[in-house]
Amino acid sequence: MIKERINPHEIRVLPDGTLLVDFDKIYSGYFSIKVKSSRNICAEIEVKETNANNSIEDKLDSKYFVKSNDKYHIKSNGSFEYCSTLIGSIGLLLLKGIDAAELCEVFVVFSHYPIKLEGNFECSDKTLNKIYQVGKHTVNICRQSIELDSPNHQENLGCIGDYIIESLVSYYCFGDTTLSRFDIIRIAEYMRMNGGKMFHTSYSLMWIYMLYDYYMFSGDREIFATVRDVIDMLLDRFATYLGDNGVIENPPNYMFIDWVPVDRYNLHHPPKALGQAAMTAFYYHALELAQKIYLNIGDIASAEQCSLQARLVKLAFHKNFYDKKKQIYCCGLNTESEVNEWLPQNADNKYFSVHVNTLAALYGLSDDGKRIMQIVMENNNLIKAQPYFMHFVLEALYQCGLFEKYGIKTIKRWQKQVEECDKGMKEAWGDFLGYNYDYSHGWATTPSYQLPSKILGLKILEPGFKKISLNPNLFGLDFANISVPTPFGCIKCNIGKTNLYQIPDEIEVVGL
Repeated sequence: MIKERINPHEIRVLPDGTLLVDFDKIYSGYFSIKVKSSRNICAEIEVKETNANNSIEDKLDSKYFVKSNDKYHIKSNGSFEYCSTLIGSIGLLLLKGIDAAELCEVFVVFSHYPIKLEGNFECSDKTLNKIYQVGKHTVNICRQSIELDSPNHQENLGCIGDYIIESLVSYYCFGDTTLSRFDIIRIAEYMRMNGGKMFHTSYSLMWIYMLYDYYMFSGDREIFATVRDVIDMLLDRFATYLGDNGVIENPPNYMFIDWVPVDRYNLHHPPKALGQAAMTAFYYHALELAQKIYLNIGDIASAEQCSLQARLVKLAFHKNFYDKKKQIYCCGLNTESEVNEWLPQNADNKYFSVHVNTLAALYGLSDDGKRIMQIVMENNNLIKAQPYFMHFVLEALYQCGLFEKYGIKTIKRWQKQVEECDKGMKEAWGDFLGYNYDYSHGWATTPSYQLPSKILGLKILEPGFKKISLNPNLFGLDFANISVPTPFGCIKCNIGKTNLYQIPDEIEVVGL
């Protein structure tokens, strides 16, 4: 791990005597403080994430704070030095019981995973540049000895939906695949111990997505042999969840789809009527990727079985979820289902969401994906998506040839995020009663991957960047300067009135 000293951006004395120690960004790490005094001290140190764009008074308003990482109480007969031992997200410290004249030094020991090569993105739109940089920094602070969803939340190895996004950002911004490899193997071991189960059922399938992305970026074919048994285990388990109707019917739950309240439910752990179609779509794509993996390792029989199962699931998906009247897909059936702590009693309403229809278009479950995505973007009556799921929306827009019309406009929705807090990326849009957001969440950072990848039109044709295609498109921007790390060094592209490319000799390029 890399350790860096970060000094405060500002120290202010508040009216009640509290010292407000403000840092320019949210940092993952530990705070260190040194106080010189001859009196007895009873101090309280509180760690916060904060919004650096608001006034000091606004920062103290609970609206701009997420929960405290910790409160530290220090009693001393005089001078003392202290360094915290628990890693956290530090954007602001509140020091109570310490006079400004007694404070000798205070700083953050910034901890993050080593950066191999650094990518970059800069274009003619300053808002997009800011969104990219905030996302890049946020993923950097999530990259510890394991990937975290957030240094504040710290759901260790449990949030693969976060990690597939963070890994893509890492590949494009830091040129590193090693941390993703570590976590793929560690998560595989976790699933071995639990029979292929994870708390978030959909996330176990997304582990296969993360595995395949890693292979394409790194070229590391050997990893398939290391985790082959877990792929088998997952597919065997999900086959037992299929009903006679051919779609996912009997899972332990339908979590996780997105953090979105719907009626009395939440897409975190929805009932069947809100989660069934999405879970079936996730399963379908896992079958598609597993087929490619089996072919890669020479297991033709397993590949053919995945192909057959995927074809059956596609037919069943359309049959069960396509609404002929609305000409889009519903979120699930209103039939009976089991009920448990994370699976509510099924709803009577028929729901339609951005989520299900995006997945249908993205994964080819619909043969009319472009029309479906146009409805996704134009129909305001659909259940909307939060920043996490917008990763899939942006991928689908590009795949369906609609990025020109909607892509940059959609990414600019993150402008509100970085205006509210440019120290780190806020977890979601808006505020939901009863949920305390953090401002250091990796799953909200997909623009830091989308901007360089989509403007370059970069596709890896042979694993490990041995062969790629580039199809640059500014999508209305005046220029873009992009650097993307690869195993052979950085691809550097200046796109504008004239296009300049620096591409390592080891990479074969088509499309330019």
